[in-house]
Amino acid sequence: ASRFLGLVREQIIAFFFGAGGLVSAFNIAAMIPTMIYELLIGGMLSAALVPVFSQVAEEEGQAALWALFSRVISLAAVALALIVLLLEILATQAAWLFGGGFEPELQATLAQMIRITSPAVLFIGLSGVVTALLYTRKRFTYPAFGAAAFNLGIIIAAPLLAGQLNAFSLAVGVLFGSLLQLLILTPDLRGVRVRFRLDLGHPAVRRILALYLPIALGLIVSNIQIIIDRRLASSTGASSIAWMRDATTLVQFPHGLVAVAISLAVLPTLSRLSAAGDNEGFRRTLGQGLRLVLVLILPATVGLLVLARPAIALIFEGGKFTSHDTFWTAWALRYYLAGLVFAALDWPLTYAFYARQDTLTPARVGILSVGVYLAVALALLTPL
Repeated sequence: ASRFLGLVREQIIAFFFGAGGLVSAFNIAAMIPTMIYELLIGGMLSAALVPVFSQVAEEEGQAALWALFSRVISLAAVALALIVLLLEILATQAAWLFGGGFEPELQATLAQMIRITSPAVLFIGLSGVVTALLYTRKRFTYPAFGAAAFNLGIIIAAPLLAGQLNAFSLAVGVLFGSLLQLLILTPDLRGVRVRFRLDLGHPAVRRILALYLPIALGLIVSNIQIIIDRRLASSTGASSIAWMRDATTLVQFPHGLVAVAISLAVLPTLSRLSAAGDNEGFRRTLGQGLRLVLVLILPATVGLLVLARPAIALIFEGGKFTSHDTFWTAWALRYYLAGLVFAALDWPLTYAFYARQDTLTPARVGILSVGVYLAVALALLTPL
């Protein structure tokens, strides 16, 4: 549902606004809350929160789990609120950092969009902590539909507000969608006792932070790569980031349906098997996940490669999205597809390390991949 609504969201953006500079600016503004979420909560969710939550629940029981959850969500709320405040104050500087290749007028528009979307950092971050608890309890339904609801924000806001707010309606949609995601998750917290507690000295909190530190280092390097990527792309034309975003949406459809879904489903089981010392069960579960990913992702990759241009024309072309946009989006998609199988297998393998509370190895691999990106991107920027 989430991937389908994500595709609908991109169709609506393409129809109402095409693939021009305003859409590229919005893509950056929408990316910043997601990037901060991945740095502070998303990377911690799979690498530290679910494994440690699972271990505490297994060894100490539900009451200890509720107490740990209270401490984590309290700390997250305070940290995320401070980041929102900084983004509001430093929006102009953030616009220059990410979109320095844009014309000054488009940079000013980007800064305004950043100010609108920045509160989404708080809502998405809190949703991530709640999701970690629900995954630990093997409750996947509400988080799945929460992610789907996030896409509804733009699907609802863009048609209703495009006439009055132009592309700023998309930024409003991100904010609305992030709030809707959090609201959908809260009913599944019934029975959970939550209290506001700021306690960095709790052993489990310190273990979460210790597991997260290598991931944080890797994500910082990865986010530097994202900043460089957007800065380089913004200098190659106002539409480049919009074309890249549309191509990424099509790649993420099978990636999310297959790799992400399977990895999230097996993570709690892998964490519990690792905590119990059941190495045979751990290997068997991981092997099943890897085989399932490979069997499903290969035909999806070949299909998208063969049908790249007609698929983009069918899904996006119309309104303000032209055949010229289809041509360049298709080229971006073909290059992205070369890495899809590897990216899909990377998810369950990475989560297997997280389940064993080894976050250093995936972080090292992530840093290495950023080095490869920089070498290739900088070398090929002029010819391609």
